[in-house]
Amino acid sequence: MNKARVLVVEDDRVIAESVVKALVVLGYLPLALASSGEEAIRQTGDLRPDLVLMDIHLQGPMLGTTAAEHIVHRFDIPVVYLTAYSDEETLRLAKRTRPFGFVSKPFNVQQLDVAIEMALYLHRTEKQLRISEARYRALVRNIPDSVVVLFDRQLRCAVVDGAGLSAATAFHKMAQDRPMEEALAPEVYQMIEPYQRAALAGRSHLFELTCDDRIYEARTLPIRDARGDVVAGMLMLQDITARKQSEWERERLIAELRRSLEHIKVLRGLLPICMHCKRIRDDQGYWQQLEVYIRDHSEAEFTHGLCPECARKFYPQIKFPSDE
Repeated sequence: MNKARVLVVEDDRVIAESVVKALVVLGYLPLALASSGEEAIRQTGDLRPDLVLMDIHLQGPMLGTTAAEHIVHRFDIPVVYLTAYSDEETLRLAKRTRPFGFVSKPFNVQQLDVAIEMALYLHRTEKQLRISEARYRALVRNIPDSVVVLFDRQLRCAVVDGAGLSAATAFHKMAQDRPMEEALAPEVYQMIEPYQRAALAGRSHLFELTCDDRIYEARTLPIRDARGDVVAGMLMLQDITARKQSEWERERLIAELRRSLEHIKVLRGLLPICMHCKRIRDDQGYWQQLEVYIRDHSEAEFTHGLCPECARKFYPQIKFPSDE
């Protein structure tokens, strides 16, 4: 296992050397000593330690709390305070920098070891959580027209995100730690709430939700911990309005096509036709003129005229161009 690399920031040389000796005994690797806040920031940037042990009151104008704030913000390196001051104001300043631990001076070697190990563990865990959250948000934001809501057992929003959130006006008021009953319109909440309760009971559901003239495909599912216990729920919404409109249009076109095919089917069947007058008998037994039957059972229309043979036969007194 690699030794954790530690930067010691302490303006008292005797205490600093005793800290270094204790770190060596405990199996850590002391990198350097710094006696001022400015030097601590510079050495952190140069050496990139795994952890910084920081005294609060240092040489120079910069407090250890200010240096710690820079180190955490710029380098994401955990800081453990090593200080003899425990007054309320000092603690208030220190807490503002989100430290990973405190060790009081004069320090106990075992106490120092526990503080460093806990700080390294917590920082590692926090970093993994940040990476997981970043991956989760990247995934959610790349699902088109989607909104994802994590909710706790009190149906409060824990996380609200998604690529479709800006367009989903019905869900604009949802925010972290806000009860969903307050964030949603009553009619929308009444539709969603039973499915959320089911998710907290361990059941998943897929359903459609309509609000603000938009149609959403909604899915609720339980969130379980490592032991399999349900600890929260997830609501996933995807705007499918365009998809549903396309489906409706496709169904309309299919219906029209079927109606057209029905007409074509009638004309393709066996048609009873009189061999002399050429009338056609319809489905009800009536005889109709050929052109009337075709007109009624298709979209065809007729115009009447004379072919050359009929023209000569019925109108012999008229000379037609083809007779010349």
